[in-house]
Amino acid sequence: MAREFEKMLSDIQKEIEDNKKLFRIENRVKDHIIVPILAKLSWEGHRVKVVQRERGTKNRGRVDLALCDNNGNPKVFIEVKRLGLGDNEKSKKQAWDYALAEKTRLIVLTDGRIWSFYLLAEEGSYEEQCFCKLNLLESSLQKSCDILHEYLDRNRVISEKAEKAAEGVIKARRTIPDAWTEILQRKKDYPLLKQLIEGLVAEVERRVGVEPYDNEVIDFLRSLQRQERQVPAPPSPREKDSKGKKRKSGRSGKLVILGKFHSCRNQNNATEIVFDELQKKDRKFLQRFYKHPKNQKNKYKGRRGDYRYLGQNYQELFGDNEGKPRSFVNIRGGWVVSADYNWEKKKKIIQLAAEVAGLEFGRDIIINFDD
Repeated sequence: MAREFEKMLSDIQKEIEDNKKLFRIENRVKDHIIVPILAKLSWEGHRVKVVQRERGTKNRGRVDLALCDNNGNPKVFIEVKRLGLGDNEKSKKQAWDYALAEKTRLIVLTDGRIWSFYLLAEEGSYEEQCFCKLNLLESSLQKSCDILHEYLDRNRVISEKAEKAAEGVIKARRTIPDAWTEILQRKKDYPLLKQLIEGLVAEVERRVGVEPYDNEVIDFLRSLQRQERQVPAPPSPREKDSKGKKRKSGRSGKLVILGKFHSCRNQNNATEIVFDELQKKDRKFLQRFYKHPKNQKNKYKGRRGDYRYLGQNYQELFGDNEGKPRSFVNIRGGWVVSADYNWEKKKKIIQLAAEVAGLEFGRDIIINFDD
């Protein structure tokens, strides 16, 4: 059976590569890629109640494919898009609305090539709820078979083993930032990391003629952890702005949160630490801040429309202004906070964060950049 599945996936890979234009129609993706894969995962031959196409939802939507138990209760929602559109913001919102209306936790977004697996939670960004991504054209056949079987095999879905496996992955992923921090702090204990740092030092020296310090390389590695792939990176504080003027580098300062001291490199770093620490203290903090009226009605520098201090992507902070990147701070879990303000405005954002967390700014959260 495994070899037959691998052979079928190999044929699908070739068909996608040879006929990309043909798969720009959603129904072709569904009929020639998704349905055959589901058939190999034991969904073939069951009553229409079990594999439902265009299933209506309580919010008057229609999900492309609903995988159900024998009583017609949905266990997995699959939203299918044409090739190239499988995992965009509009698709995510659409799938989430359907799943919330029907209380279905497992969601799959796919264009046939990219498969994104999500486990619906009460709070958290889309990325925090994503537990697996599969690229059929880049992953090995064995890996593709294993992932599809793990989360979409009918017996595993009906027995809820697939959902429990997804919960385990998400729980483990939440510990990755702590593991990454530990590795960076104990770099001497990890030979491969030491080699990586030495290689980066040599490359930077070759390019600019000056050898960077180890801590500068570590800061660079930490920044990679926080970056969102789809969001354009903001200019460095030392780079020039859009008018050709040099940006001023932030002044280092002191930050105390609930009696715990944190050193911060600059004001943006202070904002990052505050939001990260408050999220650690209360996992629903970011969602509450996101829904706060003051966050919903942030007028951005005279531009039309309402933007936010905290958002799930760059566009929620600055609209479609990607041509002239604005400054922002990445928060773990894929969230972003606007930093395109002076220090007084940034302090107001932090004060609002303290208010949302039920803390008092100036007592529970103390920031000093005046020394």
